[in-house]
Amino acid sequence: MKISTEQLDNRQVVLTIEVEPERVERFLRQGARRLANRIRIPGFRKGKAPYQIIVNMVGKNAIYQEVLDDLIQEAYREALSQTQIEPIAQAELDDIQIEPLVIRMRVPLAPEVKPGDYRSIRVEQEEIEVTDEEVEEVLNDLRESRSRWVEVDRPAQYGDLLTVDIKGTADEETVIDQTDWEFVPAEDAEAEIVPGFDAAFIGMEPGETREFTLTYPADSNSRWAGKDVHFVATLKKIQARETIELNDEFAASIGDFQTLDELRESIRSELRSEREREAQAKHVEQVLDALVENAELVKYPPILLEQEIDRLIQDQESRLQASGLSMDEYLKLTQTTPEQYHESIRPQAEQRLVRNLLLDAVADAEEITVTPEEVEAEIVRMLQSMAGDTREQMGALLRTPAGRQIVAQDLRTQKTIERLLAIARGEVEEATSEGEAVEPGETEEEAEASAEASAPSEDEESVEVKEAARSEAEVKGTAEAAGSEAEEESQQESEHPPEEAPEAQEPSEAEQAEES
Repeated sequence: MKISTEQLDNRQVVLTIEVEPERVERFLRQGARRLANRIRIPGFRKGKAPYQIIVNMVGKNAIYQEVLDDLIQEAYREALSQTQIEPIAQAELDDIQIEPLVIRMRVPLAPEVKPGDYRSIRVEQEEIEVTDEEVEEVLNDLRESRSRWVEVDRPAQYGDLLTVDIKGTADEETVIDQTDWEFVPAEDAEAEIVPGFDAAFIGMEPGETREFTLTYPADSNSRWAGKDVHFVATLKKIQARETIELNDEFAASIGDFQTLDELRESIRSELRSEREREAQAKHVEQVLDALVENAELVKYPPILLEQEIDRLIQDQESRLQASGLSMDEYLKLTQTTPEQYHESIRPQAEQRLVRNLLLDAVADAEEITVTPEEVEAEIVRMLQSMAGDTREQMGALLRTPAGRQIVAQDLRTQKTIERLLAIARGEVEEATSEGEAVEPGETEEEAEASAEASAPSEDEESVEVKEAARSEAEVKGTAEAAGSEAEEESQQESEHPPEEAPEAQEPSEAEQAEES
């Protein structure tokens, strides 16, 4: 076979394979025999018709269709072996030419990632502050939610709940005609439907009727813009919010609190926890953005981005199913085609892919590993909130090799993010040019002296090396076991099209004589 390669910029290589005619002829004869076993050829027993008779009867194109997949598989496998190319996913058939048989395939390669000087990243997390005013605002909201409307016998005020019969007309057309209409007049003029509308009810007594004329703003979107509207309103009932005193009794009605101060401290603690979560999430985003910005190189084959888009779509489908909605129904509601939705999440998928590739590179550089014990502990933690059959089913799934691999990868990513956050806060030791570690604020001379003083003896060092090697072997073994199924499937898909080609065999001398 003649094989040539062309490297593309996006971590792909074009593999051009020219298959020798002798191999093609051998496959065609095998295909003809298979066809002869399935069809009836007058004058010959099944499978016994000569090659040329079969070609004349079914046509050479039909025989090519019979063997082409197997031929491509064999040629592709040999080409990979000869060129030492290691595909990361299934190759794509770009083009095929018949006689001579030339196969052109686009092969995706492993990403090329250089995170750059990520240890120079510095991002400060914002300070968390909860003011007394914010605590009191929450307290007042709680009081408001516990209070109720109580009917009062006095003139209407802002903030009251008014029940009115109202009719409004403009040019003899009805603008509004409501009975027992309830609304709360607001002192804020911007909240009014028409300027002066809410103020017109202030001071009215229950049973009183008022008439007033207001002009709709000329720049409003209403059909009555610029027109005068005449209103006739009768106030039927006034209700005011009952006043609840903020005291220890109120605190006890909210929860297990002895005093109002205890409730205040609980509110302050919850507000602080919420702010800390928000600040932590924001800090992670800023650090990951800085990681991407500092990266020297991130190249990947397009198929990885498509796979990430597929994962996002699957995640969305799972969320929709949990809420009782299918993806088709969601697309109809959002008036979006599948193609439009696919493209709309491309930026999100690309961001997630680039971040994950860089996190993997940092994890490798920082030698971050996950032990089998950590994986099992994480599985136990994940199952704690589940019960019954769900817990058993999920436990069985998570403890499969593929499940453990996913958990291990998630843990490794979490550890890497934690390391990056510590680096961004300046809490991780910096490396010198000789590779020694220097704590923040420590000189290189002090670091060297400290290293000499704490250096292990030869025996101790030997023991430590053996322990480290054993630990590494355990982690590696677990990773290999976890990824065996996925690796086999990926390898089959990347090196071969869907069906495995049968091994090519030369026809026997008797068969050759019969065919000729």
